[in-house]
Amino acid sequence: EDEELEPRDRRSWDDEFVLKRQFSALIPAFDPRPGRTNVNQTQDFDIPPPATEDSSTSESQTFVAQPKLCLTLKAPCLPGMNDEEVVLNRSTACIFKCVQDLLIKGSPAGRVERLKRVWEPTYTIQYREAKEHEVIERENGYTAKSLTDVSLLADMETTRGLDNPGCSVDTVLQLLQRLYSIMEQSSPTSKNDCEEIHLNIPADEFVSKKITNKLTQQIQDPLVLSSGALPDWCEHLTRWCPMLFPFENRQLYFTCTAFGTSRSIVWLQNKRDANVERTRGPLPRREDSHEYRVGRLKHERVVVPRNEHLLDWAMQVMRYHSTRKAVLEIEFKGEEGTGLGPTLEFYALVAAELQKKSLGLWLCDDDHVDHSEREVDIGHGMKPPGYYVQRSSGLFPAPFPQNSPELDRVESIFHFMGILLAKCLQDNRLIDMPLSRPFLKLMCMGEVGYSLSQQFGDISRTPSTLGESWHSESSDLIASIEEVEKEMKLENDRRQQPKSHQPWFAGILNEEDFAIINPHRAAFLQQLHDLVERKQRILKDKTLTDDQKNVLLAELALPSTEESGVAIRLEELGLTFEFDPSSRVHKFHAHHLKPGGGMEEVSLDNVEEYIDLVMDFCLVSGIRRQMEAFR
Repeated sequence: EDEELEPRDRRSWDDEFVLKRQFSALIPAFDPRPGRTNVNQTQDFDIPPPATEDSSTSESQTFVAQPKLCLTLKAPCLPGMNDEEVVLNRSTACIFKCVQDLLIKGSPAGRVERLKRVWEPTYTIQYREAKEHEVIERENGYTAKSLTDVSLLADMETTRGLDNPGCSVDTVLQLLQRLYSIMEQSSPTSKNDCEEIHLNIPADEFVSKKITNKLTQQIQDPLVLSSGALPDWCEHLTRWCPMLFPFENRQLYFTCTAFGTSRSIVWLQNKRDANVERTRGPLPRREDSHEYRVGRLKHERVVVPRNEHLLDWAMQVMRYHSTRKAVLEIEFKGEEGTGLGPTLEFYALVAAELQKKSLGLWLCDDDHVDHSEREVDIGHGMKPPGYYVQRSSGLFPAPFPQNSPELDRVESIFHFMGILLAKCLQDNRLIDMPLSRPFLKLMCMGEVGYSLSQQFGDISRTPSTLGESWHSESSDLIASIEEVEKEMKLENDRRQQPKSHQPWFAGILNEEDFAIINPHRAAFLQQLHDLVERKQRILKDKTLTDDQKNVLLAELALPSTEESGVAIRLEELGLTFEFDPSSRVHKFHAHHLKPGGGMEEVSLDNVEEYIDLVMDFCLVSGIRRQMEAFR
């Protein structure tokens, strides 16, 4: 860096040169004036056929990596600014957003004055060659910070000092989070019977009208929205404190900010046109509306054949178009139609392909036929029952052994499906995918109450466990105080264990969700759970002797079925720690729930472990790679 450049390598400074930002998804605005040339809004986007993927990858391997630059924005000569700097490591960020962050970094004393003079000083950008770890961090993307790592509505140093033990804004928000989490878990559907710990507060009581108005005001600022310079508290509060805003405002914020600057600019233009239409008088006059437009959203048209390889073509389309912000349009090869109609038909046909039972993606059952299965035509002609996965509860990923050779294919399809649904959200398209409610919960990372409780891991007891402890502690016949304290200690130790090995969706789904997606297996596990509760009541009954307990335990049995009419003891079932798939399309015979599980029988001593392992395999470990790829 310190070596002096040769004269031929020097570049002269041009004071008249202006560097303008280019929007890849925008084209010049339509000019209705006569004689003006307008760019066609729909442009062709060529992709190679799926069979040529090997050649394209071999060409990419010969590409020589170019050195990366690290840019740093230095502080200008303004009051309160010293040696502050901002690293420009986000390629999607606008320079105006970086300038704002730089001016806020200075002393709080002159912050208002600095923000008023944001356009006056000259800003210096320093560059150097980026180091290897900096390139890796940039490629890994931006990791969302937790609420405790960032400043929200005010600076930490101004709201809470070392000698000021009073509560801060962050503390109040944390309290609201916990109260809302308890309120969500105290719903009428909860199995908790302890009335004293219910928090019966309507969700509307948590909505803050003032903060909602401030969020709406920020969204309506054209410069702030188009440059992506919204304050950090907008993202942090809508993410970690969603209960403060009505659903309509959260959806509006998502629509304005989630799809890039180009989409934000188009949204602002459409909003202005709608306001003009509402305020226009009975005698409309011509206005030069094109003067208020930055550009139009580009439509990129892809031609695909209508044949049995449609799913492969769809995966190829999303592979090449996933990072583009232009609107995707589909035209079928050899057909005249184009525009919205063929595009919606393409999404419908792809959705039908993904619902084929032969793919083995979804949970299905060969023995128990769902009453909703029937002959159906969802794009490829009339198909018999069983051709598509039709479940009244909706689609849910089938659990697989994570080392199964079939999982590589399944994982790639789930990765494609995540891109497909994201593209539908971005382009505002509808797709016919009857997903189950538990799968939607995974897509949304759980209900609002779960997300808030997971943000702060130091909440030692949830309402359900508090209710169990209350009943256990208040009843002398159930358990002693020492047993309750032991249970609380074990619960606390489990919460303090590192969760790095757990997937991001662990703990979102529960027994109620399992009963929705797999009712037959859930009914059997519920019988085992009832058997465990009967065993626990016998063991904790202090009025019985050991011999009496052993006799009662030996008489424990599962309820009789309609066919046999005779109760069955657990040992007579011959259960082992293996999971048998519910359908042959998943192409594996059995999965060991634990090492050597095929040789270990399920008994009254280890039935609790069997229940936990089956639930974990169906809801967490068995769908881990699928959900990671889908995300």
